[in-house]
Amino acid sequence: EHELTEIWETLFPGKTIGIRDDFFELGGHSLLAIRLLGKIKTLRNQRLPMATLFESSTIQKLARVITYGMHAEGEPPYVVLNPDATGPALAFVHGDAHGAGWYLRRIAKVTKTTRIVVLPTVRPAPGAPATIQEMAEMQIASLKQVQPTGPYLLGGFCTGGLVALEMAQRLRAVGEEIKLVIVVDTTATNVMFRPFKRLFASIDALGPADKWLDRRADLLRRLRYWYLRWNKERRKSVGEQLSWIGQVLKRTTAELRAGRSTSVMLAGGTLVVVEELAQEDANVMQGATVNDSGYTTLRHQTRASCAYIHEYYPGRVASIRAVPTLNREVADRTYGWKRVAPDVEAYEIETTHIGLITRDLAKLAANLAEILARESARSSTRN
Repeated sequence: EHELTEIWETLFPGKTIGIRDDFFELGGHSLLAIRLLGKIKTLRNQRLPMATLFESSTIQKLARVITYGMHAEGEPPYVVLNPDATGPALAFVHGDAHGAGWYLRRIAKVTKTTRIVVLPTVRPAPGAPATIQEMAEMQIASLKQVQPTGPYLLGGFCTGGLVALEMAQRLRAVGEEIKLVIVVDTTATNVMFRPFKRLFASIDALGPADKWLDRRADLLRRLRYWYLRWNKERRKSVGEQLSWIGQVLKRTTAELRAGRSTSVMLAGGTLVVVEELAQEDANVMQGATVNDSGYTTLRHQTRASCAYIHEYYPGRVASIRAVPTLNREVADRTYGWKRVAPDVEAYEIETTHIGLITRDLAKLAANLAEILARESARSSTRN
């Protein structure tokens, strides 16, 4: 929707564009329609027939057609941007649950000297990788088709950052050189559970074997949520703390009795409430099947990320974090990544999680360009 809005603003200069505004009511005609479809073809490499615009003449409807069309066709195992670039290649797991990582095409225009290998988000399907480890294996197999040997420069957005980290772990284990892992708005909070990994493995065995991933994801999600809440509540008086604990126990008991949970899910860097997401997705799908939904993919990715426990990574990590309001009083500017790796570069962008790949994409592109330029200079010095 954001990208389409930018296109419409060029076609209708001076007009304020809303996602529910009708193309033809704004003054669109056949020549403008041809220009619009041409720009979509250039931006997304997706050719739409003219009839599509007549049937879906608002940004909201047209975006839905593009998105669900991509879901139906499926993504290729990789896409190479800037194929003739002479600088270091970046393999990037795009982590885009609703789209196909098209924001990287715009970033590629800024990082012109970097060849970007776009690796897709794993979408739920029979036999599809379910854990971060399995996703990493799949992405390594795709990457090897483009770049058989290292050194490698890896990155990822949201859950894709965890997949990139796991790829780095596995490639290092077989002797490949990893120059840097770039994690974009990806959390590292599960690293606190590393000492208890054997305990969680024992818990995984309690119950049906095919449900272990769900059990671990739910358990770690709850532990993380209440740990973060307790860190906030413990600054209050004893009376307020006891009151809060009572409310927690009462609500949890009610949820268990009802056989449901409204727990908060942590997907990459974004806190989202399950029921709210389900309602939001139901509002926009309007008849699409659940398998077409980006929400289904988000649930699949979230379960994997919530169940993943970060191992120590003996390499370099660059963390780019979206922060709605920059707070200089934050004690750990790496947001947990210093407990994962010994050498962490931390960057902050004043925006939201989705803002990173939409309205503030230029800021993310500038950060990535800076990191990649420094990496290129480092490689030149070593050579």
